[in-house]
Amino acid sequence: MRRPRIWLVGFGTVGQWVAEALEAQRRRLADRYGVGVTVVGLGNARDGFIYRADGLDPRAALDLVRAGRSIADQAGVRH
Repeated sequence: MRRPRIWLVGFGTVGQWVAEALEAQRRRLADRYGVGVTVVGLGNARDGFIYRADGLDPRAALDLVRAGRSIADQAGVRH
């Protein structure tokens, strides 16, 4: 299985939509296309960049942003 590691730079409307789509289609991407995407970095103008080599939790980042918090509040990330 191919395992691309990606950064989402920009975590506004479009970046959040991409994160949601990747999460919602995770199984389909793996089963149909043999791809297991890992989001390793996120960035936005307000909070800067976060990174975790073994992968971030996009759902946790989405929850933080929707609660008005910083993406840097995600546990175990480099900011």
